[in-house]
Amino acid sequence: MLLCVDSVDHIKEMKLTADKTLGKVVREIREARKMKDTLAGLKKLRAIRSDAAENRGQLFPSSVGEHFNSKTDDLMELLTEQIVACEKEEAALKTEQAEAREKEENAKRQRQKEEEEQGLQEDLTSLFGQEVMYYNNSSMVPFEQFYQQACLNLHSLLAIRQTWDSFLVPEGTPGSSQVPDGWVEPEPPSSTTWATALKTS
Repeated sequence: MLLCVDSVDHIKEMKLTADKTLGKVVREIREARKMKDTLAGLKKLRAIRSDAAENRGQLFPSSVGEHFNSKTDDLMELLTEQIVACEKEEAALKTEQAEAREKEENAKRQRQKEEEEQGLQEDLTSLFGQEVMYYNNSSMVPFEQFYQQACLNLHSLLAIRQTWDSFLVPEGTPGSSQVPDGWVEPEPPSSTTWATALKTS
């Protein structure tokens, strides 16, 4: 159980780290796209102002415009590469998150299964007591084999069930009764001799 809890804690820690990293990557993508939009708007604004200056008769060397366009194009290309790289990282982180969630759910199901099995074992122990293992030379082995035969052999199970079914009668038959819905408490020992055979815990 401790290993399972440690595993869940480790998965949660990894998920938290992945969430923080993913948030950072998403912000970088958003900022890069915003910067690209700003550069695109800046290029449009410069083109408008350049046209207005030409209409007023103000001329600028062509090298100035070429230098500006070259620098902005380089920045746009750099931002595009950054966005592509961040999007790949985002996809990888989302895949990692999905795997972490799946591992967390598997660990949770495993923990629930172990708890259910432990609870069932405790219920069986409270009803029937601790399981007793007998040595092969014990005088109790034949009795143990007799009472456990339905659990070990299909033919024995069918034979016992057939014997039970032979006692079935239609509903309403005088003297008959139905199988109890709940647990039937055993009767107290009928004598002190029988009482000595009971195991006390």
